[in-house]
Amino acid sequence: MGNNNYKSVFEELKQKFSEIFPINDIHLISLNIGSRKTILVTIMRKGGITLNDCKFVSSILSGYIPEDYNLQVQSPGIGFEIRKDSFNILELFLQTPVKIFYTDIMEDKEKTIEEEGILTFVDKSISIKKFEKNKKNKKKLKKIGDIDNTTKNLQNNILGNNNDQNIISIPLDRIIKVKTTFFPEEI
Repeated sequence: MGNNNYKSVFEELKQKFSEIFPINDIHLISLNIGSRKTILVTIMRKGGITLNDCKFVSSILSGYIPEDYNLQVQSPGIGFEIRKDSFNILELFLQTPVKIFYTDIMEDKEKTIEEEGILTFVDKSISIKKFEKNKKNKKKLKKIGDIDNTTKNLQNNILGNNNDQNIISIPLDRIIKVKTTFFPEEI
């Protein structure tokens, strides 16, 4: 590809990568080219991405990268934003912690609401199992020597209990964006 400008390099790589992915159930989530000629490839598969997955994909893609560009292959990580035009990839994030931003009408005013939890279902709506927000658990977590209770409380906060009150569904057309996260902010 030589010294092509960013746009033509991007278009060529986008076309080539669309022919390559998915590889071993690994999907291309995003492709970006930075100002310092860094090609940033974000990948994901159900259950998450390992360092070995990044190395594997990097070895396959490196042959398509122009000499004067650098390749970085990464997982979405914390804070990765999925917007409306990319909701088709949400299924890859099932059973992972997310924060959902959506609109709701309250008292005749449209408000943006945030909910955190484990992504459990994606179709015409998104369902999450909300994190429990318990101030007692928060105080216990701060005790340094209380390892057993800390582990138990983390599991309870992440997995919740089997009570359906913790599961909410939000129609896709009301969702603004979904962000990946690991734990609720209270922890």
